Amino acid sequence: HGRSTYRYLQSSIEREIPGRRIESEWAYERDPFDFIHARYLAGSIKDFGRLIKQCYRYAKDPYSTIAFLASSLTENRSVKPGGWVEFQDEDLYPQSKDGSLNGTNLQRYYDEVLGAFEKAGHEISPGPKLEKWFKDAGFVNIHVEKLILPYGVWPKDSHLVSFSLFSPKTETYRNNILTFSHEENWCLESGQAEANGFEGAALAALTRFKNWSKEDVILLASQARADGRKRDIHSFFHL
Repeated sequence: HGRSTYRYLQSSIEREIPGRRIESEWAYERDPFDFIHARYLAGSIKDFGRLIKQCYRYAKDPYSTIAFLASSLTENRSVKPGGWVEFQDEDLYPQSKDGSLNGTNLQRYYDEVLGAFEKAGHEISPGPKLEKWFKDAGFVNIHVEKLILPYGVWPKDSHLVSFSLFSPKTETYRNNILTFSHEENWCLESGQAEANGFEGAALAALTRFKNWSKEDVILLASQARADGRKRDIHSFFHL
């Protein structure tokens, strides 16, 4: 059932928005939405203001209590009022209250990579601007929730640690298959995902927009990852 649903949705997306160009003009006048949700589009969208205005045009009827409530019908809308639109996004530039991030390779990584995205015209810090964009689009009853997301291994609360510093340990053998505990699997998977993410996010941006060599990008990513494992660098992101 899950697979068939996914295929149907994928087919619908490709039919309605060829090539998944979300910033293209939408065409849903005859089939507007009850609820529109968007999450973590930082770096992917060039004009969030225009995108949110399109959401305003194609939202109808109350659906969720955790979102943004569309205002009354205007000449710019051909649908019923009351639709809900929810965006969740962040400021991709990390910060530190005590200045421990300043001058580090971790800071340099984000400055260089995000600068490349900005050079290409992409919005990389939409989170702090969402409220204004929603107001400009015509939404009312706007609810804003701001969160702080620590990055690295410095938080005392283990649930806020981004990844583990420790390597997974072999626990048992069953039918010649190596198994790990839940915590050990998380340690292995989160560490690998973090490693892939640092290189993956930087390679395209820096080689295409700043003419970096692949070797230099990999070196910077490795240095930034090393900084992320230092307990005396107290970096965090605003969501």
